[in-house]
Parts: sequence; C-alpha cells; structure tokens
Amino acid sequence: MTSQSSIEIVSCNEKVRNYILMLCGWLADHMENVMIHGISSNRCHICIAPPDQFGELSNASYATRPYPIYAATFHHSDIHILNSHGVKNINNAL
Repeated sequence: MTSQSSIEIVSCNEKVRNYILMLCGWLADHMENVMIHGISSNRCHICIAPPDQFGELSNASYATRPYPIYAATFHHSDIHILNSHGVKNINNAL
C-alpha cells in the first residue's frame, strides 16, 4: 500500500468514504524526551554516552540505548541496573 492508495472506511455519518492514510510524528525537546523515555535529565535519550560527555561535540560514537532491555529489566523490578544506566524506575510511554 503506497501513500496514494486509499481504503474505504465508514465515516461518523455512516457514509463510506475513501481515505488515504498518512504517517505523522512530532518534535520534542530534550526535557520532553527525558520524560517520555523515563531517563535521567543529564543523560542522552538516544545513546549511552557518559553523563560527563553529554552536550559535548566529539567524534566518539556510542551505542544506542537498548530500550527493550530496559523494559524487561523494569518488568523484573531490577532497580539497581536501571539506576546504573540512568533510567528511572517507571513504565515509560514508549
């Protein structure tokens, strides 16, 4: 299905209409990302860069955050591992 393909959906006034589905997103600043992802405010929500490197432009590349592992760790209530990674012990939005 491409973005120009339409599907028939019954609208609220009970008429069948052709709809084209579109993907959308939103922009969030750092504090919104911190809140959504459930990480500490002095950490990067994308990678596991050390807190003392946060905000510095460097050539170093860091691995992306393993959010599925964080979810499993949260499920097992291992607070110490979450805290060591700068992740809050909350069930985040994602």
